[in-house]
Amino acid sequence: MQACESAAAETKASAEAPRRAAGDVFSRIREGKNVRVAPLAEAIGMSRGGLYGAIESGDVEAVKIGRAVFVPAHVAGRLLGMKLDAVAA
Repeated sequence: MQACESAAAETKASAEAPRRAAGDVFSRIREGKNVRVAPLAEAIGMSRGGLYGAIESGDVEAVKIGRAVFVPAHVAGRLLGMKLDAVAA
């Protein structure tokens, strides 16, 4: 019975992971931080490959740091239809 409870807990945790990742994307954007491609793609409902393709074709602005690819917060917010407040420097 314990194995069954453990499996149920793992399933619940994995089902909550996308919601948690999407929430993290929104909070990062509100904080003005760059967002990784995979969680952003999930949040906007497209595949990672599709978003990488849009980046490669120049349709979506991105920054590569080492091997990691990030989408700037203002671009990610626009893709998600968020209205972002301008931040004075």
